[in-house]
Amino acid sequence: MAETTRSGGGWLKWLLILPVVLALLGAAAAAGAWYYVQSEIKAPGPATASGDDTPYLVPRGAGVIPVASDLESAGLIENALLFRIAARLDEPESLIKEGEYEIPSGASVAQILALLRSGKVVQYPVTIIE
Repeated sequence: MAETTRSGGGWLKWLLILPVVLALLGAAAAAGAWYYVQSEIKAPGPATASGDDTPYLVPRGAGVIPVASDLESAGLIENALLFRIAARLDEPESLIKEGEYEIPSGASVAQILALLRSGKVVQYPVTIIE
């Protein structure tokens, strides 16, 4: 009868393979999260019942966190955290500019963020009587 011998290197093989497997799983999870966030940032936002633009005022000195909360409270975005993430990922050095904006109905988080960073505020005509 032949006697089988077992080598003691089985656990060593798993010790080498396990970190590689965990790294691959982590990379796949990170890629999935990145894809999800990017698709949510570009997805259409809530639409108004009338389909009209909604005025929104960014106060002087307002940062991303209070603006995100205000936009969520006003029903212009669905998730303030997603707006904050988009602001950090897109152009972190670019600030939101103060002023009154017209937010289009159904605008995505990316569109709203670009508008608030552009400084394209509502212009009111002024008539001076001579």
